[in-house]
Amino acid sequence: MQLIDEGFDGRVLFTADEEIGLSWRYTKSYLDSAGIQTDNLIVLDTTPYPNLDAIDRGVIALRNRDAFAEFNAGLVSALRDSCDSERIGYEMKDEIIAAANASSHSKKPKSLGKTELGHLVAETGGKYNGTMVQLPSTNYHTNQETTSVRALANYHFALQLLLEKIG
Repeated sequence: MQLIDEGFDGRVLFTADEEIGLSWRYTKSYLDSAGIQTDNLIVLDTTPYPNLDAIDRGVIALRNRDAFAEFNAGLVSALRDSCDSERIGYEMKDEIIAAANASSHSKKPKSLGKTELGHLVAETGGKYNGTMVQLPSTNYHTNQETTSVRALANYHFALQLLLEKIG
């Protein structure tokens, strides 16, 4: 909403049923009915973090992929480059999970997670794709879900930069 207040004039979709894995259907339905084919979708979401350390540092979470699909590598790279050039702290959530799985030989591997974008990419055979910008939070999916002002500011700044880049 802040980006719209600042003049963003693109399309914004708010979807429902994300928590039960169905929100991608609403996005697909809209894009199909509007005759839009794009690989420049930017999906916004929160993501669970085990503690406030990264959140207090203002880190945002980016992804190359989830359990379902790989995201638009060029758009992910543009987002990473923008964050690097402006010193916005970020973590590649899928890379962190993959590294933890590789070093943890005795545990059951942790899933890369299932996202709205991953569902959409997989279910459309890549007709629609993009990137994700996730806001790390604790107390995920509760009334006490928490992040930091610093993480929110970095989230907003990263989105501004990406939108300028693909504008």
